[in-house]
Amino acid sequence: MSPEYDIAFHTQLLRSSGNEMFGALADVVAVVLRGRTRLGLMPHQPVPEALRLHERVADAVARGLPDPAEAAMRDLLAEVRDAMLPLWRR
Repeated sequence: MSPEYDIAFHTQLLRSSGNEMFGALADVVAVVLRGRTRLGLMPHQPVPEALRLHERVADAVARGLPDPAEAAMRDLLAEVRDAMLPLWRR
């Protein structure tokens, strides 16, 4: 599965954050997501929990709710961390 929609999502978030440093991370995030895909570290089908968390982030941002947006993004990053832990422990 192509990471391009995930990259577009995170790029939009980072660049529209109003924080120049976050905006500058968009290219780094894109490289990481493409690398994970190339190395077979991304699931072939999106994990339902990850999709739900992306939706929570988008909903909170669209509604202008920074605290819920931050909480949802922290949960999303924790989901990614938990998915990657078994690979790091090899």
